[in-house]
Amino acid sequence: MRRYAHTTSLLLLLFFLFHLVVSEIPSNQRNTMINLYNLLQNNTGQPPFPWDFTRDPCSWKGVTCNVHNSSITQFSLQFFSLSNPDFLPVLCQIDTLESIDLSNNRLNSIPSGFMTGCGNLSGLRELDFSTNRLSGSLPNLQNVDLYDNSLEGSVPENISSSLVRLRLGNNRLNGTIPSSSFGSLQKLINFEVDNNSLEGSIPPELGLCKNLRLLNLAKNQLTSVLPIELGNLTRLQELKLEANKLVGEIPIAIVEEIEYQLEFAQQFDSFFDFKAPES
Repeated sequence: MRRYAHTTSLLLLLFFLFHLVVSEIPSNQRNTMINLYNLLQNNTGQPPFPWDFTRDPCSWKGVTCNVHNSSITQFSLQFFSLSNPDFLPVLCQIDTLESIDLSNNRLNSIPSGFMTGCGNLSGLRELDFSTNRLSGSLPNLQNVDLYDNSLEGSVPENISSSLVRLRLGNNRLNGTIPSSSFGSLQKLINFEVDNNSLEGSIPPELGLCKNLRLLNLAKNQLTSVLPIELGNLTRLQELKLEANKLVGEIPIAIVEEIEYQLEFAQQFDSFFDFKAPES
């Protein structure tokens, strides 16, 4: 009986040790995390950086692994006052990343190596750089949040058909809203480009985004009339158009199909000349 108990204990110990071995992240991910640790030591307003490189990276603040702790899936460092973007391309060496959240820092650029490297991560679905000081281009993901930065240039024409949310508000974008991509954006729920310097008309192709819930084009320099095709957005819950140079009446199709309060017109300033159509 004692021998049986000893054998059982030994098997349990071996199972536990085996579990520890198979649950460790790969050596290349561990090495990448150590490189990140070194790069981030002098890159924050909160020294020293709160990581203990002698411990499993899955236990580090802001790092999330899968249920088996065998790969890193999420990287989230908010409010760390990060300013030097040199660590970003290294971060893309973690090929199992699904989400990156670096919002509310002081990053002022996105290195080309980051776009190239992370653009090849098939599992990466969410990228949040909101409230930084960024300039640069955009990757193709499902959720892109670059709100409140200093991005310049135009809204990209080739937008991934897998995109669900795109927040580009409060930047320095100019040019027109491209029409070429919207026909393929069947998954798009939020499209926010408010508080930029966008010009031209609102593309009728936006009416093809049948799942759109939030459309925020406020505080730009958009002109012309509101396209009647927006009446096809039967799931739209919020429409923000104030502080533009739009003219004309609200098409009756939009009033009939979209459930929003017409009182929103009272909030518009002199740059907006919409009025509800007469019944």
